[in-house]
Amino acid sequence: MNSINLIGRLTRDPKIRHEMYEGTDIVYADYTIAVERRPRSNKPDAPTADFIPCEASGKSAEFAEKYLKQGMKIGIKGQLRTRLSTDKATNQSRFYMWVRVEDQEFADGKKEATGNLTGGGTDNIQQQPNNEQQNLQSSDQQNNSVSDAASINDTQGFMNIPDGYGSDLLFK
Repeated sequence: MNSINLIGRLTRDPKIRHEMYEGTDIVYADYTIAVERRPRSNKPDAPTADFIPCEASGKSAEFAEKYLKQGMKIGIKGQLRTRLSTDKATNQSRFYMWVRVEDQEFADGKKEATGNLTGGGTDNIQQQPNNEQQNLQSSDQQNNSVSDAASINDTQGFMNIPDGYGSDLLFK
């Protein structure tokens, strides 16, 4: 089975091309994603990313053209394709590999995606507390003794909840 799943960042905006096939105009989007490698302890200067060429067609290409921009983190699912060709001038064989994209989706959170689209990164986004956060803050101020006891974490990172607190919790 030929199936590949990758998560990486776009190295540039998708390049759109049109080709005619049996009288039908087919849209293609070509782009490259940088996929991080796990660092190797014995070779700290080794490359830390692989650059994978990708090709989407049809509705996937239209989606890529409209929504994907350089720097965005995306997840793709597709098939690995290969081609062997001979350079006529030098008579040398060349081996090409790329991913034929079947499905693509955003892998950034909403804040990161917004930052990448505007070019400002996540530092320019200021988070405003919503009403639920404000209600939680006011209820915490009323129940100082309960919140003090609940803020102590055990060794595994779980919060200790005192007995009798949280009768209205969703999960018990």
